[in-house]
Amino acid sequence: MCTDPPAVDQVHTIAVRDLTTTVHAGVTGADVWRVELVMSSGEAHSYLPVRLPGRDFGAYAFHDTVGGSERLVLYNMTGEEVRTVNPGGR
Repeated sequence: MCTDPPAVDQVHTIAVRDLTTTVHAGVTGADVWRVELVMSSGEAHSYLPVRLPGRDFGAYAFHDTVGGSERLVLYNMTGEEVRTVNPGGR
């Protein structure tokens, strides 16, 4: 996430204890293709979940310096909204 992976076709993982900054992370279902972090200003940051080998879900993370977020919106491959998650919501 914050460093170069060892190869372009590999998933790069970092142990939580090795992180020097705060990140927010989560997992998505197989139908989620894109995660959008919407700011209170209306600006949006998009993240593509990394599909984990042999699993039917993906994982994503974004840096804590992306402050002022209003909600996360999950989209499927066709661009349809799957779910909206408000900060602190489940």
